[in-house]
Order: sequence, then structure tokens, then C-alpha cells
Amino acid sequence: MGPLAVRVFHSPLAFVSGCLVWIPVTLWIVSLVHWMIQGDVDFVWGMVGIFLSFVLGILTMTPPRPEMAPYMLLGVVLTTVLFPIFRSSLNRRALDSVDIEAIEDAYEMLRLKPDNHIVRFKFAKLLYKRGLHASALKFAEQAMGSMPASAFFEEHRMVEGWKRSLKSRGPMETTIVCLECGTANELGVFVCARCRSEFLIDHVRGRWVGRNMARKLLAVWAAVMLVLIGIPMAAMLLDRMTSAGVIIFLMVAAVGIVVMGFFPPRGRSA
Repeated sequence: MGPLAVRVFHSPLAFVSGCLVWIPVTLWIVSLVHWMIQGDVDFVWGMVGIFLSFVLGILTMTPPRPEMAPYMLLGVVLTTVLFPIFRSSLNRRALDSVDIEAIEDAYEMLRLKPDNHIVRFKFAKLLYKRGLHASALKFAEQAMGSMPASAFFEEHRMVEGWKRSLKSRGPMETTIVCLECGTANELGVFVCARCRSEFLIDHVRGRWVGRNMARKLLAVWAAVMLVLIGIPMAAMLLDRMTSAGVIIFLMVAAVGIVVMGFFPPRGRSA
């Protein structure tokens, strides 16, 4: 009887579980390739994720020691749980990017024609959607001066709804800080009074869940996989002195991966 037949005969449940693990692992790998092609995930981080996924699948199907089965199962569960979170993050990035491009276009049009109140009101709606409510209300009120209620009834009703909603939340802020230089700017201005940066775009991007979040999630997942699987393997398969060195290395590597994910080299962050 061959090794595979022996394994199936003695532990059929473990064998079936080892085969089933390739369903979430394959989904994860295919998705990573797709996100890399689309540019949603950096190539390096995508390859790290693919490599660790293959390792997880192989070790789950053929664990070096039976005692390692729970660690492999936990790794698969964490990967399966992370997948919808990761996909949701990238889907939201795609939706948010549309708003950011629209805000950038509105900035460009208002630079060319500052008295375009239709664009100003559109700009206000985009800011309100992105959570900059006080600034949005100020820009909308500026636009309302040239948009009579008889012709723009829906717009006026929308702004009144904003006012009621914001009033119920308590006092509104009266300034918004520039993220470049820290200057507190009055509401209703497009560029910073001090450094002239388009600080509202910076505020909107600060709420953007995209490559940054994807990189951080991948970094945390990779670090957890190293610690969760690598340390038990080292402890079970190596002698005490060697395993101590390998465990220290894996812990340092896990910390390094998290640091690189959360604080990438300048010029590589999205």
C-alpha cells in the first residue's frame, strides 16, 4: 500500500480537508493575480501572497507532523476570512477613485472659471459624499446665491436637508486644516491660504481605501502566516538551538514585513 493510500485509509477526514483547502487557496491566488494585473496590488506584495498561499496549501495537504494540522487549519480559516475584507477594500477603492477623479475635474474647472456655480454645487455634493460635510455646506451655500429656488428647487431642498442633519450633530467646525502645512483655512476656499495646495483633495484621499489598505492587509496576513506556521514547524522539526535561531529570524522577518507594509519607502506608497 502506497503512502497516499495509507494516509487516506488511516485519516480520511484529514485527507479530504487537505484537498478542500485548495478551494480557498486557489480563489485567493487567482484573485491576487487579477488584482496585480489591474494594478490594485503591488507586484512584490502579490508574489509574496501567492508564494505563501502555495506553501499554506501544500503544508495543509501534507503536514510534516500531525500536530501541525490545527495550525494549518487556523491559517486557512484566517485566509478565508480575510478574502472578503480584502475584496471589499479593493471594490471600495474602485468606487472612491471615481469620486476623487470627479473632484479633481471640478477643481480644474473652477480654476478656469471660479464663478461656475453649477460646478461649485457639484463639488459640494462630492465633498458631502466623502464626509467633508461642513465644507460641502459652505460651498453649496455659495452656489445657492446664483441658483434661485424657483429653478433649482431640488438643490435647495438638498441643502436644507444637509443643514438639518448637521445641526442635529451639534456645533460645526468653522475651519479645515491643510494637511501640507497645518494652516487652519476658512470653509469655502479651494486652496490653502499659506502654501496654496489643493488641500481638500488631500482630505478626500485621506479617506481613500485602496492600495495602501491592500498592502497593509497583505503585510499583516503574511506576518501572521510566518508566525503561525513557521514557528511551530521550527519548534517541532529542528533541534533546540537551531529552532531558537530560526524562530528569532521569523519574528524579525514578520515585524519587518509589517513595517514595510505600513511604512513603505518614499515614492512607493499609493
